[in-house]
Amino acid sequence: MDMDKLLALRTLAEEGTQIRAAEKLFCTQSALSKQINTLERELDCRLFDRKGSRLVLNDSGQKAYAYAVSCLDGYARLQEELAAAGQTSRKILYLGATNSIGVYQLPAVLQKARQSLPELEIRFTVGFRAKIVSLLADGKVSLAILPRAEGVKPPAGYLEAPLFREEMALVLPPDHPLAGKSVPWADICRLTMLAPEQDSATRQFIAGLMKNHGGDAPQLLDFGNIEAIKQGVMRGMGVSILPLATVRRELSGGELARCRIVDVSLERTVDCVCRKNVPLTWWERKFLDLFSSQPSPY
Repeated sequence: MDMDKLLALRTLAEEGTQIRAAEKLFCTQSALSKQINTLERELDCRLFDRKGSRLVLNDSGQKAYAYAVSCLDGYARLQEELAAAGQTSRKILYLGATNSIGVYQLPAVLQKARQSLPELEIRFTVGFRAKIVSLLADGKVSLAILPRAEGVKPPAGYLEAPLFREEMALVLPPDHPLAGKSVPWADICRLTMLAPEQDSATRQFIAGLMKNHGGDAPQLLDFGNIEAIKQGVMRGMGVSILPLATVRRELSGGELARCRIVDVSLERTVDCVCRKNVPLTWWERKFLDLFSSQPSPY
């Protein structure tokens, strides 16, 4: 009986459905089912009963769950104690992230990782989504933190699992007539919108809004990167939709203002993209826990 099977048991018991458990474990549902089925064969008993749409531990499952929790917690303490004593080898994590996440959110996570996982060396690459996907496909990064793009699938052999929800914001100059107001999407379609390069995840998000919500498409003005867009908006060249984490300082300082859209959701899913049939290591899980447990910047 190995730790991966015990982790699958614990997670499925706590999440209640295979979909949610597989997302939490960053694996496919078929891989999760295989782990549980193998564990049940090894123990020669069923561990779960189905009640409606949920899987619930039966009496045997309750005993196995208690054992799994004890083993997994003990293993985590052992890893932490060995690392604190300098008795584990240095681990390297090759990570990729898009620009908005890598520049504006990842540094806080790296600071936490240095404190809680000092034996983990993180080598990361920041770039447009297309670049990071290419690095994944070539095996040059093992994990990627990427905003989900409509109609875009991960490379063959990789899967995407939701890590957190990211809020986007429609920003405009503080003296704009729509500053501080709530308006329908149709009103935004009359404005000039500054957008990053074609390969960026934010540009793909804007394109998805235009495709899915109809109306006359806003006039898009290519404007390079997020910092250039913010400067362009401040100077009255147009409006933009950007990750809220990237404009917090300017909104707080009054350099930019926000307009809410009443009939369109400005949120997107940010995924962890990882290898489909390779279980995450303990170190990778601990790092992702740091990322997903970050206090919301919103």
